Formats: sequence, C-alpha cells, structure tokens
Amino acid sequence: MALIPELIEPSAYAIALSKEQCLSYCNYCIRRDVAELKKCAACRSLVYCSTDCQKKDWRQHKWECKAIKAKSAICDDGHRLVARLIALVNDGDFGEVQGSGKSAGAENRSILTLQEREGDPNGEAATFLREFREFFDGAGRIEEEKVEK
Repeated sequence: MALIPELIEPSAYAIALSKEQCLSYCNYCIRRDVAELKKCAACRSLVYCSTDCQKKDWRQHKWECKAIKAKSAICDDGHRLVARLIALVNDGDFGEVQGSGKSAGAENRSILTLQEREGDPNGEAATFLREFREFFDGAGRIEEEKVEK
C-alpha cells in the first residue's frame, strides 16, 4: 500500500510507519521521492531523506533505536507510535494542547494504567502493554508521572 504524503498533515505530532514501509519512506517527513534514502547508522531499520530529517527525528527515534538494536528486530507501528509519543511527552513536548482532562473532570491516565482500563473484556490493552514492555525493556525508562492521557 503506497502512502500519499499530502494526506498526512505536515505538522503531525508523531508518526510511525508500518514495518513494511520503514525502508521505503523518510521516517520523519514521509518523502519517498529522493535519489537515496539513508539508513540510520545505529539500527539500520529506518531511513531518512536528509541528515536534517534524521536530526529532527532523533528525539523520537533514540528510544526505539536502542530497542531495535537490542532485539535485532523492529516492532509493530502501534508500539513504535506509543514509544514516540512517550519520548515527546517525556521531553516536555505536549504538542498543541486544547483543554485539560483535569478541567473537564476526566481522570488522568498513563500508558502504565492500560492494564487497569475498564471496558476491555478481551484484555487487548493489557496485551498491548505487555508486548510494548517486552520490546522496549532495557531501552529506557517510562516516566509514568510525565505520561498522562
């Protein structure tokens, strides 16, 4: 399935390409129309169209890069997207916040409370969290107090 970069908002907070597309599109700007995409020198699993894109993506990629090297594999896009979101939030980048869960009376939840989520009769949230932890174990710490939803 080909991506159509024009359909993806250029200011997306975070993206994670599918495993099948990680070596076909720049993992920062999603461009494909460059002469040569260059692999990340550390994990060799993601490509970039320029050193500028690679530098801009490093905040999000450094955690997954470490995990990819440790596991000699790349995890699915859902787990990678969560890791990228956590990396941004842990760095204090909350994107464009439009209102607060606290002011709306909603409880704050973190990635670590997924297993306690109500309304998950099939245990999908707990399974996702288990798989996420298995892949990213040893790649860094999830800072629960900073990761709120």
